[in-house]
Amino acid sequence: MLETLASARRLGGEAVNHAEVFEFLRGDEGRIVGARVRDKQSGESRAIRAEVVVNAAGPAVERVRGLDRPITKPEIRPAKGVHLVIPRSRVHCECAIVFDARDGRHLCLIPWEEVALIGTTDSFTDQIDEPVVSIEEVHYMLSAANDAFPHLALTTNDISCAFAGVRPLVADGDEETPSNSVSRDDKIYDDPSGLISVTGGKLTTYRAMGERVVKEALDRLSEERKAAAGPSLTADLPLREGEFEAAELEAELQARYGLAPHRIAYLVRTHGLDAETLLREADPELRRPIGDSRFTYAEIPWCLRTECAVTLCDLLEHRMRMALFAIGQGLPELDEISRIAAAAAGWDAE
Repeated sequence: MLETLASARRLGGEAVNHAEVFEFLRGDEGRIVGARVRDKQSGESRAIRAEVVVNAAGPAVERVRGLDRPITKPEIRPAKGVHLVIPRSRVHCECAIVFDARDGRHLCLIPWEEVALIGTTDSFTDQIDEPVVSIEEVHYMLSAANDAFPHLALTTNDISCAFAGVRPLVADGDEETPSNSVSRDDKIYDDPSGLISVTGGKLTTYRAMGERVVKEALDRLSEERKAAAGPSLTADLPLREGEFEAAELEAELQARYGLAPHRIAYLVRTHGLDAETLLREADPELRRPIGDSRFTYAEIPWCLRTECAVTLCDLLEHRMRMALFAIGQGLPELDEISRIAAAAAGWDAE
């Protein structure tokens, strides 16, 4: 998703992290002409005007629609999915494997870099802000994995971490269909106020969903603005700019900066051509690895400067993904990470 935001910014858009819509602005006949947005870090708010407003708030889409008018009958059912993360060395597999739990649900064992994922659960939930991983869900997936692969003998001691996400499924709030049988199709809502809302779908279809929403928004513009904007470019626009040969770039960067091959490969895979800029602009002292992980301290100022990271959680969980992939989740090096982040972002000790 970071590549999507970066692409939007290259095309002239703006991205604002940790911002919350709390009120809509209205024009003639109650039409929505913008929103009031609060910076959740500073508490400051400002009005942003727009000819068209799109609500793509995922599992919170009806909460945002509720700022426009009361939602008398829910039309989405949030469903929680949990994954367990274990060391890759515990499973010895080179590809994703699908297996069944005792209740017939399909689960997956997915090798991913230094770890493997086991998941996912699928249950309706009200936990759309901070979904919680329960011990029952942990035992459910460990039992299913051990049934399928008894030689693994996995226990809770093997779990590096666990995480949960929430799917915004399009379904009647009173529907009794189990969550894993609800369609993953997406739906666009066009409210009388002019608010466009989109929900449902899957990560694998998000660009097609985005294209349809953009077309819907373009149809609302004046003819002059519509002509200036042109049609949606999604179908022909690569997310990442610049063509390069990964092996050649890795060899060049390794020769220039002396990092271990697996760390250079990770930087090129993650940042593409920007890996060269990231290393070149970093203080030489920051080009060292973070503990025994594949990560380098040079990524910290880069993420703060170019990827809208504003907190340590942003860095460790959502940008560098150390919480998933690093031994100890970055916590043994947290003091040094904090010091470098503070220097790059201008934070005080608090």
